[in-house]
Formats: sequence, C-alpha cells, structure tokens
Amino acid sequence: MNDDRPLLALAYMLAAQFCFSTNILLLRITEQSERAALDPSFHLSPWEAMLCRSLLLSAWCFYKLRQGPVRRLEGKENFWLWARGLSGVLSLSAYYYGVLHIPLGMASLFSNSSPLYITVLAIAFSGETVNRWGALALFGGFAGVGLVAWGAAHGIEGMALSAVLIAALSGPLSATAYFSIRQLKRIRNEQIMMSLGLAGSLLAITALCFKGEHFPRTGLAWFWLLLSSLPAIVAQECLTRAFRAGPASQVAPLQYTGPLFSCVLAWLFLQESIPALALGGIAMVVAFGFCLPYWQAGKKLAALPAEEAAPGKR
Repeated sequence: MNDDRPLLALAYMLAAQFCFSTNILLLRITEQSERAALDPSFHLSPWEAMLCRSLLLSAWCFYKLRQGPVRRLEGKENFWLWARGLSGVLSLSAYYYGVLHIPLGMASLFSNSSPLYITVLAIAFSGETVNRWGALALFGGFAGVGLVAWGAAHGIEGMALSAVLIAALSGPLSATAYFSIRQLKRIRNEQIMMSLGLAGSLLAITALCFKGEHFPRTGLAWFWLLLSSLPAIVAQECLTRAFRAGPASQVAPLQYTGPLFSCVLAWLFLQESIPALALGGIAMVVAFGFCLPYWQAGKKLAALPAEEAAPGKR
C-alpha cells in the first residue's frame, strides 16, 4: 500500500527550507550583535551553534518520546539510524562553517545541492536509472555548483578557498543523511532526530574541549544564539516529515528554494551581495536541479491514464 502524501511532503519541505534559512540568519546576527557590543573581532565557530541546537533538539525529542511507545529497532534500522546521525552532524559542521565564513546564499546552495548527490546514491545503491533528461539535469546542476564555488573563491576579496571547499562538503554529506531517512519509515520521527541531536552534542563538546570555546559574552548575543536553535528544530521536524511523506526524487528538488530564501534574507537584513558569476551558478542549479525535474515529472504525469495519475497510485 502506498502511503505517500506528496503535497503534504512539499509543504513540509518549503517550511523546512525557510526555517533553515532563518536559523543561519540568526547565527550571523549573533556575531554582529557581539561585535557591536563588546568585541569587533568576535567569531563564532560551528561548534557553539551546533551544541546549542543539538542539546535543544535532544531535549525536545526526549520529551516527545516519553509521550508514546518506542518500537525496538532492528539491526538494519540501527545502522541507518546512526548513519543518518553521523552523516547529518558532519554535514551540519561543514554547513555552519560555511555560514560563518562565506555569504549565506552560497553556503545554503552548497548544503542544498544534496538532490544531485541523492541521485548518484540512488543510481549506485538502489539500481535506479537516469534518462537523457535526468543526465542533463545532473550535469547542469553539478556545473552550477562548481560555478558558485568559482564565483565565491574569486568574486569576494579575502575569502579563503578552504572555506568554500569545506562548505561544499555539506552537500554530499547531507545527501547521505537524507538517503538514510527513507530507509527508516517504520520508526518515529523523534527517534531519527534524536540520533542527530546526540551525535551533534558529542561532536560539539569534543571539538570545544580541544579547540576552545567562542561563546558570546553579552546577553543580547546569547538571546540571538539560543533563538537561532528554535527554527532549526522546527526545520528538522519538517524535513524529516517531508522525506517520510513523499519520494525523495519528488521532495528533494524543493531544497533549491533554500538558497533563494537565504539570499533574500541576507540581502534584507545583512546587506549581503553575491558576485554575478555565483548568481549565475545559483540560477543553473535551480534550473537544472529544480525546474527541469519537475517539468519532466509533469510530462510523465500528463501521459498517464487518469486512473494511474490519481494521487496514491503508482
């Protein structure tokens, strides 16, 4: 029986991308607030943001899990659950590093390029095939990500290539995490999210012990830092529900709305601009990664008999 609900999945994904964009905007506001009030050289590292988010996420999941029965996991489910947690927290580390070192729209683009890598994983591990339009979308999307990286490295003075490369790692890592979610449809959302919260807390505490902490010292900056965790938790809940409510191939392309939300918010609140070359790359990714797959899906749906095209039918 097909229990997918594609329209609900798309709504969840749009909400998730807006909340993720709000999360990273508030992290940048945290830095700006501390610099303006106390220390002009202040910089957050990815670990402070990850620790706050992971602890609050773990507490929320623990509270929800206490409210109902929790099914015992099977061996394969345990593997995919911790694969989701580990790959998710590594992706988040690379993402937050990019957020704090390169423009928000670019960092968001790298993280949300995961649908390209999800396609590669589906071909490699699920035996899926790609027709010529799919191959064109995949090639064009990867070319767009490369153009963004090139524009980021050459279009903004003083930007380190290492920051661009680290941010770019968030894409394949998040693809691995999202691919894992589809293997866990029988367990509760909070169990999936708890793996991310616990893994993130352990990694952040370890990193802070070895590298030292850069928490803000002013109350206002702490307010923004803690507030940033709230949309992140809402986004994680929506994201998990999206990938469980609809096929990854239909849901994942909506991740390309994330960079658009981030660019608009950064322009409105941080007065950030993006080099023309990188903007061209973002346009390519949206066109090939989002518009082309949905156009292709629409053509296939229009060609089906009415009874096969109805919701809930395969």
